[in-house]
Amino acid sequence: MIQARPHVVPLVILASLLALSGRPAHAVDGRTAYLVRDLDPGEAYESTIALDPVATLGNRVLLTAGDPASGSELWVTDGTGVGTRLLVDACPGSCSSVIRVLGTLGGKTIWAAAPTDRFGSASRSWRLWITDGTRAGTRPLTEPGALPDDPEEETFAFAGGRLYFAGCTTADSCGLWTTDGTPEGTGPVPGLASTHGRPSQLTAVGDRVFFNAFNELWVSDGSGPGSVRLKS
Repeated sequence: MIQARPHVVPLVILASLLALSGRPAHAVDGRTAYLVRDLDPGEAYESTIALDPVATLGNRVLLTAGDPASGSELWVTDGTGVGTRLLVDACPGSCSSVIRVLGTLGGKTIWAAAPTDRFGSASRSWRLWITDGTRAGTRPLTEPGALPDDPEEETFAFAGGRLYFAGCTTADSCGLWTTDGTPEGTGPVPGLASTHGRPSQLTAVGDRVFFNAFNELWVSDGSGPGSVRLKS
């Protein structure tokens, strides 16, 4: 099942996540929100949790959270202290990452991350990742910089059990990329490694994806023979 940008979180879980910032517990939908885990013990001066992006993965919640050792990164929680943990330190050390959840593929969450600069803005080193909600099942799908920009709705699409997205081998060579959720199944669509313009306006129709590249309309099913320029 493929689902783009999951943002629906059970209300009681969302309220429990709010408690991570040190706010008092509140009754929500007849139940009580409670502190799951204090990520930065001591006097609270700033919340270490952001509720965007937030995604559900089975009975767990993925969230952007941070601690002094790893900065702001992707975490997972099942609503218990033991089950609340950092998934991966995408920007090793105390630096932080900007996280963008793209959707789910094969029951796993696909997301992109880029380290922040000293002003807190995302760098241009966006990298595609996948996770099943465990540390062992969290791994990168591309090298840093493979995604040209901060992923937006029209720069990726799910079709035919795959994710299609604008990808680059170099800053000047961008085209249509695809992934089946594995590193070995991730890379440029044959013949479309460079489309003389970054693919945009990606739209899934059945098992194919339509996209615009340098004011040319293309369609692709992920194969070389199935990738055709329709109009220039």
